[in-house]
Amino acid sequence: MTRAAAGTAFGSNGTRSKARMRALLVSTVLAAAPFAVLPQMAAAQVARPSEIAFNLPAQPLSQALLQFSRVAGVELFLNADLVRGKSSPAVVGSMSREQAMARLLAGSGLTYRFTNNSVSIQAPARGGAVDSGGGILLDTVDVQGAQQTALGPVDGYVALVSMAGTKTDTPLVDVPQSISVVTADQIQDQGAQNLVQALRYTPGVFVEPNGESAHYDDMRIRGFDPLKYLDGMPLPLLQFYGSPRIEVYGLERVEVIKGPASALYGESSPGGLINMISKRPTAETIREIELQTGSFDRIQGAFDVGGAVNDSKTLLVRLTGLARDAGTQVNDTKDERLFLAPSFTLKASEDTTLTVLAQYGRDEGTYPQAFLPAQGTLFPNPYGRLPRSTYLGDPAFDNYSREQWMVGYEFNHRFNDVWSFEQKARYAHVTADVSATRSEGVQSNLFMVDRSAFIMGADAGTFTMTNLARAEFATGALRHEMLFGLDYLRTSGDFNMKVALAPAVNMYAPPVSVPIGPFFNRTDNSQTQTAWGVYVQDQISFDRFILTVSGRQDWASMDTTDWLAETSSSQNDSDFTYRAGLTYKFDNGIAPYISYATSFQPVMGFDADGNGLKPTTGDQIEAGVKYQPPGMDALFTAAVFQIHQDNVVTTDPVTFISSQIGKVEVKGLELEAKGKLNANWEFTAGYSYVDSETTESSNPYEVGRPAPYTPENQGSVWIKYNFTQPQLAGLSVAGGVRYVGSTYSEISSVDPIKVPGYSLVDAAVYYDFGALSTQLQGAKFALNVSNLFDKYYLTYCYGAPYCALGSGRTVLATLSYKW
Repeated sequence: MTRAAAGTAFGSNGTRSKARMRALLVSTVLAAAPFAVLPQMAAAQVARPSEIAFNLPAQPLSQALLQFSRVAGVELFLNADLVRGKSSPAVVGSMSREQAMARLLAGSGLTYRFTNNSVSIQAPARGGAVDSGGGILLDTVDVQGAQQTALGPVDGYVALVSMAGTKTDTPLVDVPQSISVVTADQIQDQGAQNLVQALRYTPGVFVEPNGESAHYDDMRIRGFDPLKYLDGMPLPLLQFYGSPRIEVYGLERVEVIKGPASALYGESSPGGLINMISKRPTAETIREIELQTGSFDRIQGAFDVGGAVNDSKTLLVRLTGLARDAGTQVNDTKDERLFLAPSFTLKASEDTTLTVLAQYGRDEGTYPQAFLPAQGTLFPNPYGRLPRSTYLGDPAFDNYSREQWMVGYEFNHRFNDVWSFEQKARYAHVTADVSATRSEGVQSNLFMVDRSAFIMGADAGTFTMTNLARAEFATGALRHEMLFGLDYLRTSGDFNMKVALAPAVNMYAPPVSVPIGPFFNRTDNSQTQTAWGVYVQDQISFDRFILTVSGRQDWASMDTTDWLAETSSSQNDSDFTYRAGLTYKFDNGIAPYISYATSFQPVMGFDADGNGLKPTTGDQIEAGVKYQPPGMDALFTAAVFQIHQDNVVTTDPVTFISSQIGKVEVKGLELEAKGKLNANWEFTAGYSYVDSETTESSNPYEVGRPAPYTPENQGSVWIKYNFTQPQLAGLSVAGGVRYVGSTYSEISSVDPIKVPGYSLVDAAVYYDFGALSTQLQGAKFALNVSNLFDKYYLTYCYGAPYCALGSGRTVLATLSYKW
């Protein structure tokens, strides 16, 4: 036997690698010096005596055992030949050291034995479940620890692993970038009905700039418009109305990557992107039905069923669905939805898996926008304040219809202990038809409103494929998890719009249907976008350091046909983006990091000389610290960042000529905390400070002013309390406060409109009927109230004619049953 901790059992071929890393490590220590005092400043931990918080990534088994011995505080004994060439899965969560060791050795054929403060790894005894020394055979161990995967469900609000930041199954504390994860439990507890509502408690994300819009999700991350992904692949994007809206009931989690992500995902804004993870089949049986009613005549039903089809659990299926018939806070409007998501997983072997994911959705309703004039909402009006229910459309004309469907697969195969391969592909299609009227400003009498009308149609399809090869290996003392990727995307779609003047209406009187027209063609074009991307990433672990380096080359082209002008144009762009980040992990759960990343995003259009516009580019430097307290189901993060964006399109207010001389700078601070203190208390809280400024522009009125859609301060806290007293068993209560600071409208030649900040209170009550009787096990009731005190507020103004009112008090009652 040899002591693995002595470092002699795992080869001696790392000398040159160590020499190459020396200069990097010196600079790393200097960069991390400000965080060196953090372990001494850490608060005392609340730890369960039998459980330890582990954050061990998938890696060679020899390295995993070394990390285990350091975290668990035990001496490790083994014969190096037993573990050579073997790998271990990720072990993340709070569990006993026995459970963690069982997870590490799963599938290796090895056993373990704890003796006082040491553990030995042994070959299994012949013909028995326990060897002569008491070592436990792994196939008899039932691991009950809080295991998490990047795609699976999370118990509570705290996700500890994610694939969003690295495209590998990585603990969040190892990723040198700020990432927020909203779990399905949090979505359910807060009564969120769409993506916007799911992100209301996420720092750095400004939601609902369009107010009570029921048909598309609009938000900003660190001041920038994010692209949206589903299961790591981009969704179709053809104007606002031609984009699919993903049903949150069909999601396992929502991940917000903050800062540039182009090094892994290709074109994106410097603020970040949103990735949603679909519910997928599991070997565990799932049976759930849900009924919901509430404000605005809401009636909704949902179901989620699935599990293993055969005894060997090699074929898994799942079907999730929802149907809704509801109104909104605005008179004469509807919000109807149908959603179905079938899926299945085929496990051909332990190393080969195929999962097919599909979904269909249909939305019917009214008005995609419900803007009201500033006079009567933001500013005083002698005729009074406009109620939230004010409708300035035409009930006989306004209509909204969207149909979306998508089908795709995820194929995974592991060749050996080093190499694995993943291929994902999906085709998504969305069709939307809109007829709507909207406010264009108040007349001088302050009660008549000018209006316009438009008819719009969008039809877009997107095929996307991503190929990933992963390699896990060690070079001396360095552990590598390398990723090689090739992405392809093709989007083709048609967009047309007709506009007309609509008769003025009295905004204080109910709308009356009147003839609208004539309509004039404004836009009629077809677009085809093609994009390729190749990239490589290496996550290098050395002792307590983790260096993450990514680089990607993208090629993008856009062909546009303008059917009105009878012209065609093509635009080709390419760019190289990269990210480098360094994390240092202390034994007490604190992990400071620093990173630098770049982004690019193609821009359609031409300058005054007829040349195609260049892509906007961005870069960000971010430093932060992540803290996962040992023995506690919690994650705390803090980050400071500075973003620069170049090649921003600006328009001269006199000549109306567009040019790309604009520059934007955004810097700020983000704090986030999620956790479960004990059986009673769960919480999520966040704060963000964002200082935005346009530093260069052809419009002098923009220079030095804050960017639109960007509140300087945002904060939120949500706390849930589960009663454990016998007389109150089954009862839980929750409450939250959200604060959004003031925002400024888009800049014009006059001072921008300032929309004041607002604070909102939410509350919820839950009851588990299983506390009354075992026959009622699985039956639960929830009552959610958003904007408890019915505060009247505006979310944003695009200008004086276009102000968006926030949602008033909304009550939802939900009855669910799982069996």
